[in-house]
Amino acid sequence: MENRHHTKNKIANTLNAELFLKNAPLNLKSWSLGLRFLWIFKNKESLENFTIP
Repeated sequence: MENRHHTKNKIANTLNAELFLKNAPLNLKSWSLGLRFLWIFKNKESLENFTIP
């Protein structure tokens, strides 16, 4: 019973992965941009006090 459920999830995950990979260039661009802006926004104050060695 547990294995059947696991297999179903595996199949769903594989399909999701394939869909994601088809749109990867678009997804990765928007994700990295979004994450970068979020990161900068969240860390702006700490970055002002942070020097890169």
